[in-house]
Amino acid sequence: MHVKFSFLILLCGLPSAQAQPQVTIATNPPGIQIIVDGTSYLSPRVFSWEANSTHTIGAVSSLTASGVRQTFQSWSDGGPQTHAVTIGAGNATYTATFALFYLLTASTSPTGVGSVSATPDSPDGFYPPGSVVQLLALAPAGYTFSSWSGDAFGMNLGFSLVMSAPRGVTAIFASLLSPVTIQTSPPGLTIAVDGFSYTAPKTFQWVSESSHTISAVTQGGGATRYAFTTWSDGGAVSHTVVAPSTAATYTAAFRTQYKLTTGVSAGAGAVSASPDAADGFYDAGSVAQLTPQPAAGFQLAAWGGDVSGNASPLAVYLTAPRNVSAAFGPASPCAYSLGNSTTSVSPSGDIRAVNVIAGTGCAWQAASNASWVSVVSGVSGAGNGIVRLRIEPNPNGAPRAATITLAGVPYTINQPGAGCQVSLTGPNQTLPAAAAVNQLNITANSGCQWTASVAPAWVTLPGLSVGSGSGSLAFSVGTNQDTNPRTGSVVVGGQWFPLIQKNLAPVEQFTDVPASYPFFDAVSLLKLNKITPGCGGGQYCPDAPMTRAEMAAFLVRALFGENFSFASQPNFTDVGPGHPYFAYIQKLSENGVTNGCTATTYCPDAAVTRGQMAAFVVRARLGITFADTFPYPSAALFDDVPVSNIFFPYVQKMKELGITSGCTAAQYCPNDTNTRGQMAVFLTRGFLTP
Repeated sequence: MHVKFSFLILLCGLPSAQAQPQVTIATNPPGIQIIVDGTSYLSPRVFSWEANSTHTIGAVSSLTASGVRQTFQSWSDGGPQTHAVTIGAGNATYTATFALFYLLTASTSPTGVGSVSATPDSPDGFYPPGSVVQLLALAPAGYTFSSWSGDAFGMNLGFSLVMSAPRGVTAIFASLLSPVTIQTSPPGLTIAVDGFSYTAPKTFQWVSESSHTISAVTQGGGATRYAFTTWSDGGAVSHTVVAPSTAATYTAAFRTQYKLTTGVSAGAGAVSASPDAADGFYDAGSVAQLTPQPAAGFQLAAWGGDVSGNASPLAVYLTAPRNVSAAFGPASPCAYSLGNSTTSVSPSGDIRAVNVIAGTGCAWQAASNASWVSVVSGVSGAGNGIVRLRIEPNPNGAPRAATITLAGVPYTINQPGAGCQVSLTGPNQTLPAAAAVNQLNITANSGCQWTASVAPAWVTLPGLSVGSGSGSLAFSVGTNQDTNPRTGSVVVGGQWFPLIQKNLAPVEQFTDVPASYPFFDAVSLLKLNKITPGCGGGQYCPDAPMTRAEMAAFLVRALFGENFSFASQPNFTDVGPGHPYFAYIQKLSENGVTNGCTATTYCPDAAVTRGQMAAFVVRARLGITFADTFPYPSAALFDDVPVSNIFFPYVQKMKELGITSGCTAAQYCPNDTNTRGQMAVFLTRGFLTP
């Protein structure tokens, strides 16, 4: 038998389990770091703690991020920043309150220039929200405030800024300093600025509108100096300038001057210079004419120092300091000189005319000691005269030279070797009046050795006068201070390069030939040398055809002036004694320059072609007749004048003598009518060029 027992256990009177209190640790504003029992959290944070338990809560003192600062102020339970709390039976909240601050960042542009003041001042730049800060831009010396940027704007120096968020402002300043350069031309000379000396160029940083004194003085030592000319602003040698608001340059221009020292090395006498320089200094490139002044019983024997020869007066070109001495010897009743002392002749030979300068009645002789140089005319004479020389072609490949004696004066002739072909190109053959160094381009076959010569004294060769093959040659000209244009030449290997240099103040000689006319200077020289009076009524008629009668008058005047003799018996049936050009045509015929247009007539009214003109000019220049032969380049120099052309020798010689460069670079146009303007150029280059 089984017995079942049932037990009922009643649990009564025992306490039931209770939930733990919920404790919230918060911040105002939320999201700030808190420290609970030594561990960091971001607020708010909820903890389940047993009642009567004790815990430590704390807040970070100050937090900064992105220009925002939060600083602890107080706990809601009044406890210190870090303190212990005992948990009660119910839920609870502890809140840490923080104060908010915004950062004000102030900068300047350019960096480090000027400053920004803020009122009220904050030692660390943080301000409470809603604060109003007064900003003030402070510009340093040499700068001015321009504008604000960032959270401030406008162009006023002061700005009121409300701190409703982190703020950044920039004060922009503009420089009042301008770079001012003081320089000299040529560079490297001394200038004075505000009483202090500097070597130019010198750059200063000056405040706009400030005043400064700049000065320049003549300077240099020894025989070279630099004379002040002008300031670029037109101011006096020492004057005040006001610094501009932008970069500026002031240039003091100087002209180089060289000293000319003269003296007497032998005998008794003196030397005078024209123009006279009180201290002996002349502008670079100028020409001084030295005149010997021998004492009684003396005459100039020779120049010495930086020059040579016995020319009187002597032109000295101031390309460098010059020291010139005069040697005087016992006087003789006659003195002789030549128009030029050297020349260069082409390999094909030439006929050259040399001017002999002698006193009235002073007799002289010309002689050649070289087999290839002969005196054609002017073997002897008295007073001024002309010696014509014939130089034979050089049959050898090597260059040669000869020095002969004309009126007791040495005359040197240089001739390149056979096969040497030289052509010249360079500046416009009409040069401005100012002194200058010019470049002449030389085209010559390889191995061609050439010599260069110049005339008269105002044309000089500052460098070497000999060379080989193609290259370049520098020649200098002085300032033309004469009242008229003047002529000169450079001769290289027998090839001529005639020059005309304008004068400083050109004067129109004819009403229909203005200064702008291409042949103005050549036409002017014809009038000044009494080769033409014009066509009438104060005009020259430069574009009119040149007639054979007018051409005769021009050539004869160029050779003899108006004083010449001629046969009274007419040489041509169409030019009788009553013809206005009778004398000139007679003289031209007597000299063999023309044999007429037919066997008995001259055709005075016919126009002259360029081919015919070449024949007339070459014969007149060389002093030969229409029946004479003469040396000339054998290879055609123009495409339209072949060897078969009747005027070929004359055109070739015209080109070699530099009298023509053609109607184009490659052609001569021999059948074109020759105008009076073209005639002026031919005559100037052919008869007025030394």
